[in-house]
Amino acid sequence: MAETRLLSPLHCWLRSPLSLVARPGSRRLLHYSAPRRADQAARPPPPPLPPPYKILFCGTDTFACASLQALIDRPDLCDHLHVLTPPDTKQGWGAKRMKIAPIKQLALHHGLPHDHVPPSGLDDYQLPAILRSPASILLTCSFGHLIPTSLLASFPSPSQRLNLHPSLLPKLRGAAPLQWTIARRLDEGGVTVQTLQDGRFDAGRILGQQRLPIPGDATYLDLEKTMAQRGAELLVDVLSDLPGAERRGWDQDEAEVSFAFKVKRSNLEVRWEKWSARDIEARLRGFGYLYPLSTTLHPATPTFPPLRTLFESCSVLPSSDLGARDPHVFSLLSTSPPGTATYSSVLNSLVITTTKDAQTPSSSGGNEFLLVDRIKAQGKKTKDALEWWRGFRDRADDQGLVSFRFDGIAHAEGRK
Repeated sequence: MAETRLLSPLHCWLRSPLSLVARPGSRRLLHYSAPRRADQAARPPPPPLPPPYKILFCGTDTFACASLQALIDRPDLCDHLHVLTPPDTKQGWGAKRMKIAPIKQLALHHGLPHDHVPPSGLDDYQLPAILRSPASILLTCSFGHLIPTSLLASFPSPSQRLNLHPSLLPKLRGAAPLQWTIARRLDEGGVTVQTLQDGRFDAGRILGQQRLPIPGDATYLDLEKTMAQRGAELLVDVLSDLPGAERRGWDQDEAEVSFAFKVKRSNLEVRWEKWSARDIEARLRGFGYLYPLSTTLHPATPTFPPLRTLFESCSVLPSSDLGARDPHVFSLLSTSPPGTATYSSVLNSLVITTTKDAQTPSSSGGNEFLLVDRIKAQGKKTKDALEWWRGFRDRADDQGLVSFRFDGIAHAEGRK
C-alpha cells in the first residue's frame, strides 16, 4: 500500500507559486502576490457614469470659451469645473504687459478655480483631490499640450478623457484644422468629440461628430465663431448621454487621415507656378488674421534690387470678366506667365496672372486673375493699389508689366 504523506500548512505555503518581494539585504518579507487566475484577467473599464460630472477643463482660446460657457450654463451636467490653461505670456514694449488666455479670463469672470500648466510641464501637475473621482472627466479643447500618461492615469476609463476637435476626424488632425479647412477650399467641415489617446494627438475613438457646410467666402475668424458654437452643442449632447455615446462610438479610419499643421509665414509665400487665384485668395481668408500674403517683386531692369512685397487683401476675377471690363489689361496679361502684373485704373487694383485652377472645370474658360487692392512694400506703410503703383511703376517693363516670383522655401503643408 502506498504511503500517504501529510504536509504541514507551512510546507503547503512554501510549495505554492507565490511571488515574494523583500528589501535588498533584509530577511523581512514585504509582500507577496499569487498568480492571476484566468477569471482575474484584466477586465474592460466600467461603463461611464451618468451626469453630473466633475470636469478638469483644459483650454486656451476663444474656440474653447464657447464650450466652457456651455458647461457653466448646465449645472445638471457639470457640478464642478476646474480650469487649466497655459501660463500668461509677456507682450508689449519691454514685455511689461501680460497676455491672458481668453479661457482664463472667462474662468476668472465666473469665479472658477484655475491653474496654470507648471513650468516643468504637465507631468508635474497636481490634480485637485475633488477630481479624483469615478465621476470626473478630463476635457481638452484647443489646449495645445499632449496629456502625459501620468495625468491620464488619474482618469482610468477612456470615456473620462475627452477632446473637442474642430474637424471631421480623422481628417485634419493637428493644430490648425479650421485654417486649413478654408485654405484647402473644402466645402464641408465639422466638429468631433473623441477620447484622448495616450501619446498621440487626435487619434482617439469618436463619440460624436457633426458635419457642417463651409461657405465659399468664409474667413477663419467667422468660421471659428460658428464651429465654436456647434462644438459646444455637440459636447453637451455627448455629456448628456455619455454611456450611449460610448456604445455608439467608432474608431478612426487610419486610411483617411490628413493633417493640419501649425500655420507658418511660409504658408503664405505665394507660389505663382502652383497656386491658382482661388488658392491664393483662400489662403488669405484662412491665414490672413495672422500674416499677409508675401511675394518678391523682380524689377524689369537690374537698376533696382528685388523687393519683398505683402498683399493684405485680394479677390478673384474670372478671365471673361476682365476681358469685358478692361480689355487693354486683359490683352496684356492673357498670355503672360503666372506672377505677371499691371495696374488697372478701371478696377482700381493690381491685376496679377495665376495658374489655372485645378478645381474649376475646363469648360468655364481661361485662367482667373488675382486682384490686389492693399499692398505693402516690406518696411513701408500699407498703400492702396494706385498709390503703390505710382511708387513702383518704374520697376515695370516697356509694356507696363511687373513680375512677382516665389523666392521662398517650400514647407510641409499638413497634407496626408
